[in-house]
Amino acid sequence: MREIIESLNTWMVYLLLFVLALIASYLIMSIASGIRSVSERKNKSRAPSRLGCFVILILTLTAMVLLTTLLFLRSFHVFTQKQLVAMIQCYPARDSDANFEIQLDRIIKGQPQPAGRYEIKGQQWAIGGNIIKWEPWVSFLGMETMYRLSRLEGRYIKASDQQTSPQTVYSLTKAEQSPFWNFVDRFGEELPFIDAGYGNTTFNRPDYNETFYIYVTESGFMAQRNREP
Repeated sequence: MREIIESLNTWMVYLLLFVLALIASYLIMSIASGIRSVSERKNKSRAPSRLGCFVILILTLTAMVLLTTLLFLRSFHVFTQKQLVAMIQCYPARDSDANFEIQLDRIIKGQPQPAGRYEIKGQQWAIGGNIIKWEPWVSFLGMETMYRLSRLEGRYIKASDQQTSPQTVYSLTKAEQSPFWNFVDRFGEELPFIDAGYGNTTFNRPDYNETFYIYVTESGFMAQRNREP
């Protein structure tokens, strides 16, 4: 059920609820009109007035229920949506200087990019970049989290090992210095529609039997592993 709700296009939800509201209003008005006609034929002078108040109450409650449902679905979609941006597979190192190797498949605008192969020194892999987190009202209106994957590197579990052991760091961008992202880092939070602009990294141990799926979410990057059959 959750996957179905997450996959719904926002405007399709709006359209569906609008159609349901129209159908409900039409049915209620049709029933009310029929009852009013019967009442008038029976010369019950107070019945139409009471019936009108009842119809208004029902329509108001129906509209409130539909609006609440719409807001819930929209909020659920905004704060649970995630976008696939990369896939990582780990392999034993062919070079004795490396601890393991990574195949990185980038996903840009839903399209897979040519895979890259990287030798990693360390006990873990780490991938990260820049994140723009919008104000909640901007996200609610449909603005997706902006991101840039900028770096792939090896990582050691102990800080002391990180300081003394060999390092591997790969840039994932054509230009590491971006005027746009530099501006966001310095002044982004002063803009009324940006909640935060920051760097974010996700990391994990290598596993040769699994594929790691890298997503960008409303709050940053995350990695999920799916064991292959």
